[in-house]
Amino acid sequence: MAVKIGARDVIVSGSVISETGLSVAVPVDDLLINFEFETDATSDSAQVKLRGGGEKSLTVELVNFKNALGLAYDQKIGEMSNRPLIMALYVQTLGQERKTHLLHYTFSVGDREDV
Repeated sequence: MAVKIGARDVIVSGSVISETGLSVAVPVDDLLINFEFETDATSDSAQVKLRGGGEKSLTVELVNFKNALGLAYDQKIGEMSNRPLIMALYVQTLGQERKTHLLHYTFSVGDREDV
């Protein structure tokens, strides 16, 4: 039986530990999602920036994700097989000089009222 979130089908879900400055590549069906952890010294607010890297790749910049209790993000990022593609993230960050990030990710497709 497949994992579902309501009416949505989960394509891939997992966790990975990385550091600021290192990218994390996650294959989602035939799409490659690259996560990059960045720091913006001019702002304290966390931001998610999506950047296309070609027809089959997407870069997700996680800017100022530096909360030890964690920060969450849940948003439609495109379509896959004519269904909304939804990315949900939860990121916890530890360390001062050299930050370590625990990235939890879930990619799902399907119906959702607020997409």
